[in-house]
Amino acid sequence: MLYRALLASAVVLALTATAATAAAQPPAASGPRPQPFPINWSRVNDYVAPAFVERSTGHPFELVIVRVDVGADGRVIDVVAVAGLIDQVAAARDALRQWTFTPPGGDGAQWFVGFNPRARQTKPGAPLGSPSGERTAPPRKVRDVKPRYPAEAQRKRVQGIITTESLIDGNGVVAYSRVTRGDPRLAVAALEAVLQWQFTPPGVTLTMTTTTNFSLQVP
Repeated sequence: MLYRALLASAVVLALTATAATAAAQPPAASGPRPQPFPINWSRVNDYVAPAFVERSTGHPFELVIVRVDVGADGRVIDVVAVAGLIDQVAAARDALRQWTFTPPGGDGAQWFVGFNPRARQTKPGAPLGSPSGERTAPPRKVRDVKPRYPAEAQRKRVQGIITTESLIDGNGVVAYSRVTRGDPRLAVAALEAVLQWQFTPPGVTLTMTTTTNFSLQVP
């Protein structure tokens, strides 16, 4: 039985230039690519979980963030690394190339996708040992990380709403997150924060979509 729940939260952040630090910026596309403005939502139809390399507990914490270029038919055209260790990015790329999306139409679309390799990567819809028929309440956030305002976005006074959807594993760790709406110049900063959030352990990998709204405002 598939367990589905929906958790939505809104965070409004007033970030000053003096307190901000630069975040990683999306790499330039090599060749023709769909225009990235704006990011538009599309459902993931075929999700394959990445097989990340297990690290020792003393290894530095690393996130994996990539840009996914999708054609008008919903198939992945390219996966471009933004942040992460080489082998972990390769694992994410191998999985993402097997994903398909609801056809976005037009010239295709681009999304920024992030993974936390320390989380349990499980295909959405697969519960972790929950008794049949048991309903799981939405987990509560117990660790919040504020996004860093990208220096270039500050300079150009970029602001707006960033919406992400995420997958939470049975321990309450955000395993996967994808920006579904907003300005791509703020996408990486949003993912870096959301992937470090911690929730109360739900006991199962929730097949829910977690949607978080960010309003990053330049004073």
